[in-house]
Amino acid sequence: MSQFPVAPMDTTTAYFTLFSTLLALKILILLPLCLYTMVRPPQDEEVEFPPPPGYSGSERKTVQVPKYPSCPDLLFLILVYAMDIVFMYPATRRGVEVELNSALIAFLGGALGLQAAAAVGWSGISMSWLAAEKKYGLWHSKAWSAYYLSFILVGVGIGVPLLFIWTWHIGKYTIVIAPTVGKAFYDAFAPLPQIYRQCVGLK
Repeated sequence: MSQFPVAPMDTTTAYFTLFSTLLALKILILLPLCLYTMVRPPQDEEVEFPPPPGYSGSERKTVQVPKYPSCPDLLFLILVYAMDIVFMYPATRRGVEVELNSALIAFLGGALGLQAAAAVGWSGISMSWLAAEKKYGLWHSKAWSAYYLSFILVGVGIGVPLLFIWTWHIGKYTIVIAPTVGKAFYDAFAPLPQIYRQCVGLK
């Protein structure tokens, strides 16, 4: 049985199994949209954006931005969700039966953690003309808002259980290792008072 680093709870396996199916549904929805944007690429439109946070001025600026996500944008989400399905597989109902190397398991968990961190970063990008010039923070339209929210919610949906799992394991290993660590420090420092007294006595 695979030793995927999860707390021994059936709810964890059920959660990742259901989440994997949800990602598969998202991919099926995004595929025709990706094909549509391939045939009909989004046209640019002029939109007025506020200044970025911390900017000294208060003037708004008009920037040309795509009306909706392009084919490469949607393809990015499809690839991310496909990788998520693969990375989460060892934690699903079928995947726990697969033997995997512990180093590979750690890599998969780390990759999912990075995506969760990226989702937090995306949520922190506010709408401004500076972000719009780089094609970021386009929260002005429903299409772009749905695009960002899809990535952010998936990242949060992965990151929250991972946070609990890592916390659980850190606590478990801390309880196991703490006595050994404490004894190691005690044995290292215990002779120092005697050495000090011997040094003082020599004087």
